[in-house]
Amino acid sequence: MTAQEMLDYAFGLLDEPRRITCEREMAADPALFQRVARLGVSIATLVDDGEVIEPPTGLAVRALATVERRKQKPQFQDFVPTRVPFRWADVAVAATVFFASILTLTVPLLQARAKMGQTACAFNLGKLGVSLAKYSSTHGNYPFVPASYPVGTYGVMLQESSNLPDPSILACPSAIRNQNHPPLPDYDRFRRLLAESPKSCNAMLEGHFAYNVGYRRPSGEAVPVPETPASLMPIASDGPACDSQGQILDGNSPNHGGHGQNVLFTDGHVSWRRNRWVSDLDRDIFLNNANRPAAGLHSGDSALIPSVMPVSLR
Repeated sequence: MTAQEMLDYAFGLLDEPRRITCEREMAADPALFQRVARLGVSIATLVDDGEVIEPPTGLAVRALATVERRKQKPQFQDFVPTRVPFRWADVAVAATVFFASILTLTVPLLQARAKMGQTACAFNLGKLGVSLAKYSSTHGNYPFVPASYPVGTYGVMLQESSNLPDPSILACPSAIRNQNHPPLPDYDRFRRLLAESPKSCNAMLEGHFAYNVGYRRPSGEAVPVPETPASLMPIASDGPACDSQGQILDGNSPNHGGHGQNVLFTDGHVSWRRNRWVSDLDRDIFLNNANRPAAGLHSGDSALIPSVMPVSLR
């Protein structure tokens, strides 16, 4: 990719064939993927850093005084005839041109902003993949959240094992609206907090990526995803939409306007998926093959469950 193509990709200005080609190049070159992801994050920061700037003291008073002084000076309007001939048709044409120009500028800016959010999200998932790989290389499997615990406990487990350098990588910036990420407690304190105040735990995990809760062997035993699974499997992604009863709703993740979701796979690559289908063995990344938000029915059946939902093995 050229520098111009990297900028066009970050702003979402590439046509579909070229975008697909660039994404293939990034998939084959991790260093290129990291450069493009960092560019997207940098642009997103420039567009909106979330900082609120307080006006200087006395600004309003000084502004009013300046206006009063200018009133005393002759203005250009003083030499213009008080009645200027015009037609309402001219006003209508000018208004139409004005609003058309606004729409022409607004749509690309909104598309570019959405693309930057998607890229920043993929960047976080990529870094999460590195943390998960370090954990699995030590333990022989990915973090396995106990039954009835919130799925987001995997982040606490990563931190407890010293494999989580920054808790902010556990969330998509579009999901938490660039808010500061609350710190995670150690595992023992988290368990006590879960017993005392489940709502506090949910607030702490809100917006985290959905995570794979493992699968069941033919014997019925629930097991974690191994370090080297038999097939390429989704391990984390943007979270799906849920109702107040904890049911996963139809459609794509709301993190990116329902257009799709970023998905992290066990080989470390991140893919943008426009639907929830993975393969004939895994028809829905958010539900197992029994259409339940629970452990998969076999080693090729994954279910990425929202971080605040408790782990259900059945």
